[in-house]
Amino acid sequence: MSANGSTLLEVSGLKVELPTESGTVHAVNDIHFDLRPGEVLGLVGESGCGKSMTALSLMRLIPEGGRVTGSISFGGRDLLSLSQSAMRSIRGRDMAMVFQDPMSSLNPVMTVGQQLSEPLIHHLDMSREQARRRSIELLDLVGIPDARRRLDDHPFEFSGGMRQRVVIAMAIACSPRVLIADEPTTALDVTIQAQILELLRDLREQLGTAIILISHDLGVIAGIADRVAVMYAGQIVEASVAEELFDNPRHPYTMGLLQSVSRFDRPRTGHLTTIDGQPPDLIDPPKGCPFWARCSFRLDPRCEHEMPPLRETTPGHFVASFCEITR
Repeated sequence: MSANGSTLLEVSGLKVELPTESGTVHAVNDIHFDLRPGEVLGLVGESGCGKSMTALSLMRLIPEGGRVTGSISFGGRDLLSLSQSAMRSIRGRDMAMVFQDPMSSLNPVMTVGQQLSEPLIHHLDMSREQARRRSIELLDLVGIPDARRRLDDHPFEFSGGMRQRVVIAMAIACSPRVLIADEPTTALDVTIQAQILELLRDLREQLGTAIILISHDLGVIAGIADRVAVMYAGQIVEASVAEELFDNPRHPYTMGLLQSVSRFDRPRTGHLTTIDGQPPDLIDPPKGCPFWARCSFRLDPRCEHEMPPLRETTPGHFVASFCEITR
């Protein structure tokens, strides 16, 4: 999945394998994508499709025993070939991540100020006083009222939405070039969701940060992403400019996802459509199209036995299906 213009992050042939008692889980299977400066790339798909594992592999944070192969090129450096110490100098400084659960992302026994100051002292060599002043600025930036006083509070003294803002403040503390946001609006009410998305827009505009936004909520992705990659069973099955993908989905799985979401810009046609069946077992993945068993468009005999390649069907629109939907 290539993009025009300068490339900040380029992922090629990425595979993630995780050993379990039942066998090896092929969590991510040969995916390709790239990211440009200041761009928002949305990763969407059902739970378990490989979105979070892709993010963790970019940060070199996969579970112990996991195996990552392929290439992750960031600023011309292959992250998979770096030593742990070299990766630690990048993680938090040039690439940062907002983890999925803000409730468990913060240390409960340290104040918010201590946790915000840590990356500033470690990566930017700030003194504790400089780091404290910068931490107040960061809390102001993410919309925490009375930031100077709240700096000495512990995480349990913040609401869920406020904790999510603190996690984002920690992630952007060193003005990273890439921010990975894994389900940053999960479990938040719609008002707080809108505020978090507005904050991410501001970060892109003010800091020029490129963002990988991971979500199963297509409405969230539609509201902020420039491009969208749809993942299923550890693979990217469709990728395009956001407007094109939502208006003209070409993979049966993408169409199924969109039909399962209520749309206010179109007439009601009755009940929402669901996708029958379950995702395949990634310990023993299918040889053919991973969506074959659940697909209502399966007409090509190759679907069951041959893996469809991700190919560019129209300029900038990539689809991995022998049964491409055209309108």
